[in-house]
Amino acid sequence: MATQNHNVSNRVRENIAEAAGLAKLWAVLANLYHAEKNPTGIVNLGIAENALMYPELLDKLNKIVGLDTPNPLSISREVNPQCLQPVEAADLPYGANPAGSQTLRTALANFMTKNFASLHPVKPEHIVVSSGLTSIAEMLAWTLCDEGDGILLGRPFYSAFPNDFYARSKVLTVPVSFGDVDQFSEDCVECYEKAIVDWNKQQEEQGKKGRIRAMMVVNPHNPLGRCYPPETLKAIMALCQKHQIHLLSDEIYALSLYTNPSASDAPGFTSILSLSTSGLIDPSLVHVLYGMSKDFGANGFRLGAFVSQNNIEVLQGMSATANFAWPSSMADKAWAAILNDEEFLGAFIETNKKRLGEQYMRCTQILREHGIQFWDQGNAALFLWLDLRDYLPSDMTPLEGEKWLSQKLIDEGGVFISRSETFYGEHPGWFRIVFSLPDAEEGMRRLVKTLDLQPLKN
Repeated sequence: MATQNHNVSNRVRENIAEAAGLAKLWAVLANLYHAEKNPTGIVNLGIAENALMYPELLDKLNKIVGLDTPNPLSISREVNPQCLQPVEAADLPYGANPAGSQTLRTALANFMTKNFASLHPVKPEHIVVSSGLTSIAEMLAWTLCDEGDGILLGRPFYSAFPNDFYARSKVLTVPVSFGDVDQFSEDCVECYEKAIVDWNKQQEEQGKKGRIRAMMVVNPHNPLGRCYPPETLKAIMALCQKHQIHLLSDEIYALSLYTNPSASDAPGFTSILSLSTSGLIDPSLVHVLYGMSKDFGANGFRLGAFVSQNNIEVLQGMSATANFAWPSSMADKAWAAILNDEEFLGAFIETNKKRLGEQYMRCTQILREHGIQFWDQGNAALFLWLDLRDYLPSDMTPLEGEKWLSQKLIDEGGVFISRSETFYGEHPGWFRIVFSLPDAEEGMRRLVKTLDLQPLKN
């Protein structure tokens, strides 16, 4: 007689299967390269982290908790006594608010009003803080959508979004293809609108209740590293108004811009907060996501912020589940102290931009010297989008070839980069490489060495 398995719920079995697909990544991270301790390890250029400002950040964080350990690479050797924030008894209890301390939300409000050129001042009550943007994305899916609803995303896009939306809330990601259309131009709206109409119609025909409830725009873009011009953002706003869906603007790379001589006409960053909604969209449909991970090089601090200036009910909905992702009081305190030190903050942002540009030029020079193609129109964020289609074996399908090349780079080259399929790319054979990691140049050398040994298709 068959027995029922009572170990786990049926709903979590999908999560287990999804997690199993990450086994290769965990294997890479368990064997990372170190010049002295593990020289035969794998160089990780696949995870979006910014290590270029680690010296300054570590120096500042140690000063925040009263451990002044000067670093010769730091921007400033001087410490503002008012910015010293030793650990206190008040930092040990739960705190007053699972959606972030008043101190941090006030600091974020001032920071975003200034640096995002917000048309209307951001206020602390407009903000919900959580333990990273992964949590924010999951909370948004729960708050804005019912099970089976969809969130629109233009391809390629950040690989974790589908799981963020679906793992617990069972909200679907609806990928949008652009073909020959420039996805940063106003023409992209036609592609988005077709996806909305087609998906909703398909749901109706299948007798399902799901509808597109929101559209996510990542600006600056991940993985293309380009900003959306204001005209395109306005066209997207009008589209969201037409279909009465929420516009979620993920601006986590907002201040990570750099100079790229090949993209001198690339637009700078425009926050959705800086644009007037008048005549375009009901402002209650417009929301912004931000975090400490990228511009501040602190993925491990797990701090993300959701901003909505005109929708109390959505803020209440986000706050209602905030206790499941309550940010650490120490991380909360550290980010607030950084944001409140305007002198340090200004120097940090400008130095980060300078180093990103220098690192971009070093890494792209290596690619050019070896004739490796890449999309050269980015001027923001931390990555390059490489075109390795010529290196795929001719006796395989493009997708099979992409998987094969990815594994070859790990096994024979000792370097890990992310492939197109994980970003829902339209064309197999493209790869994302992160150039802001400590061993980027070592990884680039390994990459080109492996590719130089791989016969080209043509």
